[in-house]
Amino acid sequence: MDPAYASSVKMVDGKLPVTPEEVISFLRSLLKTSTPAWQRLQAVRAIEAYRNLVLRTEAPSLEFIRQKLSRLADQERAAGRVRAVRFIQHCGSADLGSFGEGEIKTFLTDLAVEGNVTVGTQKQAKCALLFLYQTVLGRELGFLMWGGPRSRSVCLWS
Repeated sequence: MDPAYASSVKMVDGKLPVTPEEVISFLRSLLKTSTPAWQRLQAVRAIEAYRNLVLRTEAPSLEFIRQKLSRLADQERAAGRVRAVRFIQHCGSADLGSFGEGEIKTFLTDLAVEGNVTVGTQKQAKCALLFLYQTVLGRELGFLMWGGPRSRSVCLWS
């Protein structure tokens, strides 16, 4: 069971109710915190597992919610591919291994200044580039690891 769902719904007879209305309300609270669709989809799957295994019922059906979140997750993945294409277009070549810190810095700066994107999108782009260069290409990018004197966040991958 998703702990956030458990904390957002009142128990009835010692069990958490699973209704489409409760689930949608919970998903809206996740959306307000910018939780991506794929994570909201995983939360619905966890709620369904709780409903099936603990409550021992398959009603109510949450299929329509899963289908919508699945479509949204696909759209978000496509948007991620668009951001990769945006970086390739910025660099002028698909050979990403040939680019260094200078090109990455200018891309992130252009994204922030001229791309008119949110801070979350900037951080996501930074983390994606860190993952690409460090994990996939095996290159260290020290300037991206340092977030400034006030930043304590670290980019983690699971």
